[in-house]
Amino acid sequence: MCTYGGGLGQSLKPFVEYNEPGKIMIIETPQSKSTQVSSCWGAIESARAKARGAEGVIVSGNARQVDQLQEAGLPVLSRGIAALGPREYMRLGSANHMIVIGGQRVDPDDVLIADDDGVVVVRQQDLSEVIESCEYGVKHDEVVLQAIAEGATMKEAWRRAYDLLGPPLEHARPFRR
Repeated sequence: MCTYGGGLGQSLKPFVEYNEPGKIMIIETPQSKSTQVSSCWGAIESARAKARGAEGVIVSGNARQVDQLQEAGLPVLSRGIAALGPREYMRLGSANHMIVIGGQRVDPDDVLIADDDGVVVVRQQDLSEVIESCEYGVKHDEVVLQAIAEGATMKEAWRRAYDLLGPPLEHARPFRR
């Protein structure tokens, strides 16, 4: 994980050089009027990040050049989209350090699960438990959707899932730091 936290320091341009192959880059952008109308991530940064072996990018600010980002094949999740590129306010704050993004603490060894619905941060020590809970949830949803497709009511569909899979795992609870 490579994080950007703002502040004084080097230009954003070498930021992508801090990423390690197989890692996700996380960019925490300070919220201000200028960051609301400009972006800190685009096609050029994505091209270099992909060349460095990044697996994806999560940006708490804006990205731009969405079509080119999608063509690049490197998943980029951002808070928003802005046509305006980065300005001089963008400076590397730190790399491979803990940050808080979206109110959530993220440490360099955390596992990130991300898609178009959002981002989940999982601590290493919770990973196997989270995977087990997710596997149950996926199986549950498959059973419920199949039952509904066959004409079952919601109550009947949920009962079928319970009968086939048993109760939800006792440890299936929100994970908090």
